[in-house]
Amino acid sequence: IKVKDKQHRTPLHAACDSEASLGTISLLLKAWPEAVKEKDRSHQTPLHTACLQGKSLDVISLLLHTWPDAVKKANKWGETPLHAACYSGASFDTISLLVATWPDAVKVKSTRRDKIPLHTACKRGASLDTISLL
Repeated sequence: IKVKDKQHRTPLHAACDSEASLGTISLLLKAWPEAVKEKDRSHQTPLHTACLQGKSLDVISLLLHTWPDAVKKANKWGETPLHAACYSGASFDTISLLVATWPDAVKVKSTRRDKIPLHTACKRGASLDTISLL
């Protein structure tokens, strides 16, 4: 289970990037809890991947419960999981959880396009509640 593919992705990354259930993700975390801290070639954690794929609030909560500091990790473009969640059109509840875990995430500018999560949320048509929160 502690094997990475050519993109340096763990089985947990793969599960977060697929239709894998909460049960599958939970099983992988129990087998290798530190996998939540692993980064792929783009420096993305499983939380980034889950946020990009629009995984459920339960999955995001499980990943954050396992490693709360994951919310503070940026990928190679300076994007946090909040940027990823805004890009994927995540639910207001998911965005709220990420912001509540690390309020300063709303201020983080990506290095690729110098955008804060609000830019991405606006571009992707986020709800008024999400825009107001950010």
